[in-house]
Amino acid sequence: MVEVLHDCPTVKLVVVFGTRPHQRLPEVPGAPHCRLLTLDRVKALGYKHPKPHHPPKPSDVALIDYTSGTTGVPKGAVITHANIVANAAGAGMLLSQGPQGPLFAHGDRHICYLPLAHIYERFNFTLATHYGCAAGFYRGNVLELLEDIQELRPTIFSSVPRLWNRIYDKVLAQIQAANPVSRALFNTAYKYKQEAFRIKLDDIPEMGYTNADQPYPRGEGYYKDEANTRDTLDAHGWLHTGDVGMWIEGGRLKIIDRKKNIFKLAQ
Repeated sequence: MVEVLHDCPTVKLVVVFGTRPHQRLPEVPGAPHCRLLTLDRVKALGYKHPKPHHPPKPSDVALIDYTSGTTGVPKGAVITHANIVANAAGAGMLLSQGPQGPLFAHGDRHICYLPLAHIYERFNFTLATHYGCAAGFYRGNVLELLEDIQELRPTIFSSVPRLWNRIYDKVLAQIQAANPVSRALFNTAYKYKQEAFRIKLDDIPEMGYTNADQPYPRGEGYYKDEANTRDTLDAHGWLHTGDVGMWIEGGRLKIIDRKKNIFKLAQ
């Protein structure tokens, strides 16, 4: 990071985590416009110079999350505070509709180990704090994740398909070797699914796909990228993902094709 700071003249401050108490940081070579401060130093300055609280407006930008770049140069997706709150509130409403009440609540623990550069882990953390849950961060080494889990003992564990597939294969092998009662209990539990997305299926006449109008994802556009924003968002603010899907039993959405030829693989 230090090597590219001289190309970032607008960066004035870099906050460094994980330092020792009272550790002095070096000057940034080639970037006299930028200062390095430890997190402890930033906290001390905050206590010394308190500022009044100014809550953000719903339309204010909360973060800019960059895509992985599978369709070209990574694009900065603009996420507002309204986006984050609506996502958490919508998921919270669905997660509270089970026969046992909320699926998790105050007193639960969530472990954060997925990249915070991805919106998924940021949303998981927001949802956990929305419910008053505790959140613990792993030590940064995925090889020690099991030890972190044993120490934190989380009641909430979120992941991505690649890891779930590995877990699923091992669990399925054990279930297949179990007695009929255990297999029946597992199959009943596995059928319980809930969706937390507001979507619609768009007609693609040239590919033979049609469907009645339903909601599909909204967005705020890409940061300083009007061309891709125009190509992706329609006049009503709906985000065209490029996926082709169909509704299946239980009101679930199944992705069956791709309108855009490039698709990100699990790895």
